[in-house]
Amino acid sequence: MEAATLTLFHFDEANGTFSVVANGSDLLSPVNPLNPDTSDPDGSFGWDLADGFYIVRAEKAGCASPFDSEQAFVESEILAPPFTDLDLILDCGVNNAHIYLPFVRR
Repeated sequence: MEAATLTLFHFDEANGTFSVVANGSDLLSPVNPLNPDTSDPDGSFGWDLADGFYIVRAEKAGCASPFDSEQAFVESEILAPPFTDLDLILDCGVNNAHIYLPFVRR
């Protein structure tokens, strides 16, 4: 399966909104400081994160949300580390993309 793009958003208390975590941010460990990044061919992925509140967005060309065919991505609920077994599903026609994100808290 072709990899999906994953983007991590963090809740900014000062602004009261979620914003994209910058590459190399202190919220990400040096093991994987990339954001956005791509899943492995089997759909697995993970970040080592600092405490906080996050949302994960998954998207892949030619795919859409299984709940809204006009939306080209799916997002997680609001998450706080540690969290594991996050399974995001994109509707890609015959071969749906399952994005499995085993997260670890720093």
